Amino acid sequence: QRRKRKNDQTTLDAEDMVTAVKSRRLLALQAKKEKEEQERQLKEKLEKEAEEERQRKQRAAAEKAFHEGIAKAKLVLRRLPIGTDRNHNRYWLFSSVVPGLYIEKGWVLDSIDYSYTLPAEENEEEEEDER
Repeated sequence: QRRKRKNDQTTLDAEDMVTAVKSRRLLALQAKKEKEEQERQLKEKLEKEAEEERQRKQRAAAEKAFHEGIAKAKLVLRRLPIGTDRNHNRYWLFSSVVPGLYIEKGWVLDSIDYSYTLPAEENEEEEEDER
C-alpha cells in the first residue's frame, strides 16, 4: 500500500509539474502578447505625435512665409501713382526695397473723358472777370 501511495504521490507530483510548466508557458505567452500589444500601442502613439508635430511645423512655416510675404508687399505696395505725363504714362516709385522709377505705358482706355469742368466757385470768378 505504501508503494501504491508513493506511486500515486509521484504521479500527482508529475502531474503537478506538468500543470505548472503548462501554466508558466501560458503565462509567458500571455505576458509576451501583452508586451507586444503595449509596444504596438506605444509605436502608434509616437507615430501619431510625430505626424501632428510635422503638421504643426508645416503650418507654422506656411504662416511665417505668409506673414513675411505680407510684410514685403507692404513695403512695395503703392495705391496711387506719383503722377502722369502728357502721353498718359503713369509714374510709380515703390520703396527702397524695389529700386527705380517705374513707368506704366498703355493704361489709358477709350472710355476716358478728357473734358474738364471747373468747380462752381471758379466758374463764378471767371464770369465776374469777363464782365
